[in-house]
Amino acid sequence: MGRDSGKTQRDAASIDLAMRDLLHLFIVLLLVFAYFSILTSALGDGDTSWHLAAGKWIVEHGTVPTVDPFSYTFRGKLWTAHEWLSEVLMFAAYSAGGWAGLLLMFGLVTGATFVTLAVYVRRWLAFPMALVPIAFCFGGTVSYMLARPHLFGWLLLALWITSLLRAREAGRTPPVWTILLMVCWANMHGSFVLGLALIGPFALEALIEADKPKRGITFVRWAGFGLVALLAALITPQGIEGLTFPIYVSTMAALKDIDEWKPTSFATFGQFELILISTIFICLHKGIKMPIIRLLLMLALLHMAFAHVRHQAVFLIISCLLFARPAAEALGVSKRNGERELRLSVLRLREIGPVIAVMTALVGGVALASITFGNQRPDNYRLPQNAINHVPIRLRNLPVFNEYSFGGPLIFNGIPVFIDGRADVYGDEFFADYVKIAKGDFGKWEAIKEKWHIEWVIMPPDNLLVSYLDRQPDWVRTYTDKWAVIHVRKLDGAASASKKTKLN
Repeated sequence: MGRDSGKTQRDAASIDLAMRDLLHLFIVLLLVFAYFSILTSALGDGDTSWHLAAGKWIVEHGTVPTVDPFSYTFRGKLWTAHEWLSEVLMFAAYSAGGWAGLLLMFGLVTGATFVTLAVYVRRWLAFPMALVPIAFCFGGTVSYMLARPHLFGWLLLALWITSLLRAREAGRTPPVWTILLMVCWANMHGSFVLGLALIGPFALEALIEADKPKRGITFVRWAGFGLVALLAALITPQGIEGLTFPIYVSTMAALKDIDEWKPTSFATFGQFELILISTIFICLHKGIKMPIIRLLLMLALLHMAFAHVRHQAVFLIISCLLFARPAAEALGVSKRNGERELRLSVLRLREIGPVIAVMTALVGGVALASITFGNQRPDNYRLPQNAINHVPIRLRNLPVFNEYSFGGPLIFNGIPVFIDGRADVYGDEFFADYVKIAKGDFGKWEAIKEKWHIEWVIMPPDNLLVSYLDRQPDWVRTYTDKWAVIHVRKLDGAASASKKTKLN
């Protein structure tokens, strides 16, 4: 009787723990989803527009484009649309719910990313301590939460690293579903190459820690997993080109002039520096130690984050997962106490059903409010929608010289562009010419203007080309607002008829 009573109490305690864990995870999902669902600034990046246009093109044509359909300067030239699956999903969400639908989809994706992190961290750290790495990761990535394919990459990265970590803990290779994950990843975002590269450190760690008699089979298993993952990454419309494309992009000279590819700057105190300093303090104060292979991996990722701003999020997501176990060990939390699964909660849904229902209702309420109020994209320095709305019909198929970040919105509005966010399409030389003009090389502008028969220009008000065109007798400013200025070339009679080139 006493034994049964003790077992019942332990089961009840386990159920209570499982319910609280599930509640915590739902709260993480709800907060991230609710935040993103009203985050209209996530729609303010110009590249979101051309991704949507690409998704629309794919749906309408039933195939993935292999040449550029959006610019007039490189129309028909080779283009590797390596994020095609993300773009189709983006267009589907936009078609279903407009800008609100796009926010809701990415809200769920981002929420799922942080729930993935929370599930693994919770294996080792109890709440509220488990919230510390999650909060650090959220605070460091929030400024990069833009409605673009990289958010799918975050989720896939979190799932991939979690799979590798749990495989190492179990002394095996990752399960088959991880390979399916790679197939999706290779068709959604170029960061899949990092996923492939990360197999190496975990495989090396497994090989070093294996008993000598088992090192041969350990090598074969991890090498086999790496080979199958590599083959899975080739299952894309581009095949081998899709595999090498992210590497090609990362070596382009043009990246130095693109904000997200610039080195991390500590000239002003920011979120990333605060998180980095706080993490160093905690590690030194608590004596947190990490296995040598993982420590070297963290240093390599930190180098990437210093080299390119866009890699800060990658560093934070992987750090959140890699630090969970060492932190638990430094704080004296045993694996047995920290590794609490949710299996009992699944077996006893009646006990946790009301919690799920309430949290789901709250999430649904946020979604309904977002759709009802119809989130719209605000104009900003990358998205001059109001200016684009004022472009006359007669100009829309004539050659334009546009700001790099304006290219996406112009494409979205059906206007062929001079340049846009797909630097890989245009190449280093073309991009360098654009940068020279944007920085005031007006000799280069005169040559480009005549080469491409440019008839109108849309640039930010503070761009040097704007003041230059204001001084030219053959150009007239036709529109001005806070974010964009439009100039139109003045040509009359026969000259206009002979020089104007209509775009097909």
